[in-house]
Amino acid sequence: MAVKSINIYSTHTCPFCKMTKHYLDEQGLKYGEIFVDDDEAKKSEMVNLSGQMGTPVVLVEYDDGEKRQFVGYDEAKLVQLTKGEKSGEALIQEMKP
Repeated sequence: MAVKSINIYSTHTCPFCKMTKHYLDEQGLKYGEIFVDDDEAKKSEMVNLSGQMGTPVVLVEYDDGEKRQFVGYDEAKLVQLTKGEKSGEALIQEMKP
């Protein structure tokens, strides 16, 4: 399954966010960054999405429209992404505005 987009909710100082982005950079995967320490609305969006305050929150959208997310540096899930496999928990509810 092809990945349409990857977005990472992170903070400027989070070491696990840096590790996640470093891994994706090494694999040549493009991603968007959303710094929740700069934007209260984005922080609320992240909490609504993941149910917690921990970072990073990785949101993946696939070509078939399915969205999945996972929290923290999780190399096994990142490896799945590089192989084109679905990774993370299915997004049960869309983010509230």
